[in-house]
Amino acid sequence: MPPTQADDIFTLGSDVLGTAQDGQGTITAQMGDVVAQDVTSDDAEVWGPTGLISRPAKAEPGKRSSQAITINGGSNDVAVAFRDLRLNITLADGETAIYAAGADGKGATRILLQDGSITITTGGAVTVNGASVSLAGGADYVALAAKVDAQFNAVAATINSFVNVPAAGPGVTGGTASFVKSFSPQSVAASKVKAT
Repeated sequence: MPPTQADDIFTLGSDVLGTAQDGQGTITAQMGDVVAQDVTSDDAEVWGPTGLISRPAKAEPGKRSSQAITINGGSNDVAVAFRDLRLNITLADGETAIYAAGADGKGATRILLQDGSITITTGGAVTVNGASVSLAGGADYVALAAKVDAQFNAVAATINSFVNVPAAGPGVTGGTASFVKSFSPQSVAASKVKAT
């Protein structure tokens, strides 16, 4: 039966006891009271903005947990907004954090968006998958590429000085010199070097 009073429509701060995801991509949450271990809804659908999907960390009996605002629809409840009381992220005015709750709900892996900068914090690897990565507008990246290019070309020049010896000279035979020259590296512009 649908709710009949405004107080019955919303539940503010109901604990998320656990979540599940079906084969169609729908995430559902079991809602209730984590201290009393009381279940108020078994299959509240989790809704959120386009382009963002997440599941709260599982609750531990008697401890802080993720909470939600739930729209009570009788047989079809919907959880629409969340907060996690275990979260350990401090924000200054105007900052935004995107985080993965993790198994403990503390959000150790995060992206912090500040005025003019982005900070990525993780205890593991940062992986970028794609055909290319562009770093635009950063003089530091250009300077670093120029340093790598200069070092590579210096090494190539040093190796060239050892292998580009006269075909006939003291201690070097023509055959040896021509063999060594076949390994002579060439300078390569930084713009032609690609990381793989």
